[in-house]
Amino acid sequence: MEKSTKKVATMTFHIAHNYGAMLQAYALEKKINQLGYDCEVLDYRFPYIDNWSGIRTLKELQQEFGILIGTLKFVKRRLTCYRKISPARKKFNDFMRNELDLSKEVYFNKQELHKAEYDYIVFGSDQIWNPDLTDGFATEYMGEYFSRKTKLVSYAASCGLDCFKPQWKEVYYPLLKKFTALGIREEPLAEYIAKNYGLNAKTVLDPVFLLEPKAWREPGKSSDLSVNRPYLLIYAFQTDDEIYRLARRIAKERSLKLVTISYQREEKLDDMIQLTSCGPRDFIALIENADFICTTSFHGMAFSIIFEKSFYCIGHPKYSSRNYSLLNMLEMTDRMVSRASDVNVIEDCDYSGAGKILEQKRQEAIDFIVNALEA
Repeated sequence: MEKSTKKVATMTFHIAHNYGAMLQAYALEKKINQLGYDCEVLDYRFPYIDNWSGIRTLKELQQEFGILIGTLKFVKRRLTCYRKISPARKKFNDFMRNELDLSKEVYFNKQELHKAEYDYIVFGSDQIWNPDLTDGFATEYMGEYFSRKTKLVSYAASCGLDCFKPQWKEVYYPLLKKFTALGIREEPLAEYIAKNYGLNAKTVLDPVFLLEPKAWREPGKSSDLSVNRPYLLIYAFQTDDEIYRLARRIAKERSLKLVTISYQREEKLDDMIQLTSCGPRDFIALIENADFICTTSFHGMAFSIIFEKSFYCIGHPKYSSRNYSLLNMLEMTDRMVSRASDVNVIEDCDYSGAGKILEQKRQEAIDFIVNALEA
């Protein structure tokens, strides 16, 4: 496709060491480039996230602290603590630097953002509008500090809830009305914005669904982890026993090895292969090659759907509305349960109808992006 002269940046939590956060950043930037635009990820190191995720290069330390102090900090890290950085953290850092098309300029504070020269900035996905997640209201993720010449678009932006908290309600409006297009991740929030502010907000797919399975296989090919026998994969960010009870039952019935993506080893999971050094590439490959998946995660579920894997999701009691909304849209609500005993008969997923629905929603999402960037 012929490259557009329009210069576009996406702005999200691209540095967060979380599979969903980094892979949605990857997907949105890649899709916008596939559509013919000149797009990159704005390399803004949001301090609250950067403090626990970032691994600075020598050049970045020198830019932030000056040549002398930056060099000393780099040398000190190499001598004292670099070897202690976990393999998973290094893999996230490597993925960010080598798979994301990052802006050449790195921005360490919001006051520098006015120097970012783009025709459009696309904000999202993730909970970039959630003050609880950003340690206060982060107005830079709503377009403040950028040049007035830059057009603002949101794609699958979220505040993590169905509405803005009352104390922030009036703060959002003057910022939101500057956007030329509002793409929201959750339908209740889009409806809330339309009702309370009179603004046109559209619900759009999570960015990971913008890419076809073939495009996801490319980064997955570089994974250095593999399991040599048929396996059931567990990806759970809470260690409630229900998900493991269900997984053990399915694995026993289907003669599958149990494999879990874990942040640290746990004695109660000694009957499983516990993988504690997974990066984003490993996450993709492990899901693609699994024979069955049990998860509590939205993106664990999303990638199961992308690769048309059989799965069950046990949702969090408070934070599973988007999981259910996705499954409801795809007419697959039987794949989400509250406890292991809810599954009477273990069945494979039927994607005959879901695949067609997803393709239609993907095209609608692509149309939204193109219309937003042509406004």
